[in-house]
Amino acid sequence: MTSTSKYDARINDQKKKVDQAVAELRKLKNMQKAEERKEQAERAGKRGIVLETLLPDTAKLDDSHFKRFLEMTITNDFGKNKLKLILNEQAKPNITESVPVPAQSKNTAQIKPAAMSQLDETDSEDYEDFI
Repeated sequence: MTSTSKYDARINDQKKKVDQAVAELRKLKNMQKAEERKEQAERAGKRGIVLETLLPDTAKLDDSHFKRFLEMTITNDFGKNKLKLILNEQAKPNITESVPVPAQSKNTAQIKPAAMSQLDETDSEDYEDFI
């Protein structure tokens, strides 16, 4: 019996475990991809329904014309800027939900909108003139 033969059985056992682990990992990744595709399909369906509800005539378009419509109306600079704006709004916490607004009394100063904090000094003066 050679000195390496006593390790052969343990090496083969470890190789089997590695092969099983790789197979399990592959199976889990496939399951994850399937779930992601399912979620994407559901999202696409819901958004398509919203689009056709807002613009019913888009249902009459074939796929190539529908794609052209989207490219002309959404995938331009205007659409990309609006998307960035909405994504930024979505990322900001809604402070009105977490901060209670004090009740106003006759002696309480007028509360300015939260958007005022985003304006510079000159805009603030224009806002005061407008009120």
